[in-house]
Parts: sequence; C-alpha cells; structure tokens
Amino acid sequence: MTFCTSELVCENHYICLVNMRSRRQFLFGAFALVSILIRLPTFFPTVIDHDESTYIIIASQLLEGKIPYVDNLDVKPIGIYLVFALILKISNSIIAIRLIAALVIALSAFLIYRIHFILFSYDRVAMASGLLYVVCASLHKWSWSANTEIFFQCFSVIALYLLLIARKPVHLMIFGLVTGLGFLIKFHIAFDILAFTVFYFFWRGKRFIPWLSDMMLSFVFFLVPILCLVLIYSKLGYLNELQFAMIAIPSGYASDIGIGHIVQFIAEYYLSFSPVVLLMMVGMWRAFKNRWMMQPQWVLFGLWTVTGWLGIAITGKFFFHYYFQALPAMCLFALTWFMITDDHYGGRIRSYLEKSAGWIFCLLMVTSWLNQYLQVVRKLDTTRIIYDELKEQWRPDDRIYTTGKNILYYLLKTSPPTRYVHTSILYEPSLKQAYRVNSDSEMINIVNLQMDYYVVPEEMHPILKDDIRENFSFIKRFPDDLDLYKRIKIK
Repeated sequence: MTFCTSELVCENHYICLVNMRSRRQFLFGAFALVSILIRLPTFFPTVIDHDESTYIIIASQLLEGKIPYVDNLDVKPIGIYLVFALILKISNSIIAIRLIAALVIALSAFLIYRIHFILFSYDRVAMASGLLYVVCASLHKWSWSANTEIFFQCFSVIALYLLLIARKPVHLMIFGLVTGLGFLIKFHIAFDILAFTVFYFFWRGKRFIPWLSDMMLSFVFFLVPILCLVLIYSKLGYLNELQFAMIAIPSGYASDIGIGHIVQFIAEYYLSFSPVVLLMMVGMWRAFKNRWMMQPQWVLFGLWTVTGWLGIAITGKFFFHYYFQALPAMCLFALTWFMITDDHYGGRIRSYLEKSAGWIFCLLMVTSWLNQYLQVVRKLDTTRIIYDELKEQWRPDDRIYTTGKNILYYLLKTSPPTRYVHTSILYEPSLKQAYRVNSDSEMINIVNLQMDYYVVPEEMHPILKDDIRENFSFIKRFPDDLDLYKRIKIK
C-alpha cells in the first residue's frame, strides 16, 4: 500500500510555511463554520425531540438548586445535565444549546482529522474525513437535537486521540479521566473504550505487560469522576436515589434483543449513508485484498465498528439517535480508498470524485437544509404558539402541567409538578415499570398541587379529566390536538 505523503509538500507547500498551530486553528474554525451553517435551520424550533427538552428542564432546575434523581428523575447519567447547565449558565437559551452542539460536532470532526493523519499521514483525505463527519452528523432528523450521543462521542474521539499520541503517563491519566467523564454522559462509551484498549495493544507493538500497565493506570483515573459522583451523593444522603437511577432503572429499561430487528436497524443506517458506505466497502475490499487488515489501523476500524453496534443494540431499544455512535468509525475510514495510488482501475472514478468534491459538498448542504425545512422549519411550532398564548396571562406563582410539551416548564420559568420530567414516563407501560411509578398516585399528587393550567390532549388520564371538569374552563385548542384549560375556581 502506497500513501502519497509527498503530496502534503507538493500541493500544500504554502501551508507548510504557516505556523502549525495557526493552521490547526484555521481548520477547526472551518469545521465549526460548516457545522453551524449546515445545522442553522435547526437552531430555532422550540422542540426537536422530548429528550433534549428534558435535559434542558433538569439542567435549569439544577441551576436553581434542585438535585437530579432526587427532585426529578430520568435515566440518563448526570453528565448531560451538567453540560446543559453549564451552557444555560453562559447563555440561557435553547439556541445556545444547539450552537454548542454544533461546535462539539466540529471539535469531533477536527479530532477525526488529526486521528486520520496520525494513522495514515495523508492530509487531504484526513481533512475530507473530518468534513464528512460534520455532514453526516447533520443530514438526518435523528441527529439535529442536542442529544447525549453528540457529546459522549466527542469524548470518545478525544480519548482515541490521546491514546495515539500517548508517550507519557500523563497522557494515559488524561485518557482515563476523559473516558470517565464521557461515561457520566452516557454509559455506552464503555463499548468504545473496549475497542480502543484492544487497539492500543496492537498500536504499541503487542507488548502485553506494558499494555496492561498502561491500561491499569488509565482505569484508575477512569474511576475518579465516577467515585466523585458517588461520594457527593453519599455525602448529601442520596446514594440510594443515585443507585436507583443509574442501576435499577437501566436494568429494567432494557428490552429483549431481536436479531431480525437489529439487522433491519443496521441496514436502515447503512442505506441512509449508501454513497459513503459504498466508498468504505471499496476501501475495505482493497485492504483485504492486499492483506492490510491486521495492521493496527484496520484493527481499530473493525473493533470500533463492532463494539459501536453492540453498544447501540445492547438495550434492545432502537431509537434513531442511537445511530450517532456508529458515525465516527465510518467517517474515519470511509475515504481510505482515495489514499491508494496503485489501484489503476479506480483511478478515474477517484479523480472524478475529487474534482467534483466542491459540487458534491454543496449538494449535500442544500439537501440537509431542504430536509430540515421539510421536517422541522415549515411545521407549526405548536409549543411556541401555546407559550405565546400563556405568557400574556402568566403570573410568577402560577403552576402548569402538560402531557406533551414539557419544554413549557423551562419557557415559563416554573418547576414541573412531578419529578418525572419526561412526558412519556407516566404513560408508557415499559417506562412505568422501569421507573416503578404508579401513575394514578402521581396524578393525584399533581391534582393536589392545584394547577392553574393544563395543556393536555382530549384523551387524558381520568384523574386529570375529573379535576378539569370540576375546576377548569376550556380556553383554546392548539395544533397537535392539545387543549389549554385554566382554573376557574379559587384555590
């Protein structure tokens, strides 16, 4: 296999004269600009999905002194709420959340560029791989909200980069800390860590004792963020609440894994990125034909791909935003075919694709914008319409309960009347079982708090229906078949 390392000098000679730090800053800025522009239409809708809304509410409550898993309850590790709380502390807006998510994608793309260059020493393909990540992370609806996958995958690529440059114990210590912090955003990073640690054995020359020593050092520092969280909750007296949220709920939340469903889910993913997958398969075929598959680079690709899909499938829940975990490995290796110079048959195709890269990128950008317009922008922002109706008459001490638009709590600057912030927990049977919640008792508690407003569908819980019939008047029906009711009797 021949890599054109000389092209870095021949074709980018003027860049080599620029300070390397400045060049890297420029590249990160370019990735950031593309990431913001390609996702710009998604910054403004009030709601993209309920998960993002839930993180915003819990984070805003955290800033007001409420304790996750005590005053509210959700299945996600605490890291995502801390990230959102930090963003809201800097700029208290939904747009800020999505802007930072775009910048995190850009940082991941930049690190994919650096990782690719370390692995293959081919600068142009490395840059294209980073750009490919930005584009693929923004093409489909499942990746538009600021979900956990965007953030923990950034920690994954940071960790991989640290392993590649590791020459001192401090690098391995930071690797452990980074993976530990990523674990506190989503546990699924454990599957990426497994791939990276096995790859590191090959990367460092298959020397078992040094490898084991390095990984043990990293593991010690991996535990530091987790132990800090346990100690904090233990000191506050809420260790049982933490254990229930982090262990009991996830174990009850998982579903049976059906092989057919997994195959269908994976097939949908690769079909949605079929042009990229085709390029990746050509590169894999060439690597296999030339017996490169046991080189550390390709060991990494195989391990990361397999463990990534294991992480996606392990819960038995097939939500489309889980696809994000498969993106970094695919984008890192999808364009390796363009580095091969001894492939006479594919030369013309590669040359055509390289010359058309600008037009292809513009087409993808327009496709993403059109997709965002059709699926998000042109749709009525029902939550914003309801908020505009409410804000004119809202008083600071008013209370509201909604079964479908939980972001209203954040917009109206009020606390949810239930610790179950995600709207589906009180209604979805599998979630009710996992959270061990009695929806009847919870509804009675909500009614006893004497809400001033309800935003509910026509088909609602009978206990709410009785309260509304006795104490509320109908105000208005909104799109999505949501009704607004206002209390008419004095509390």
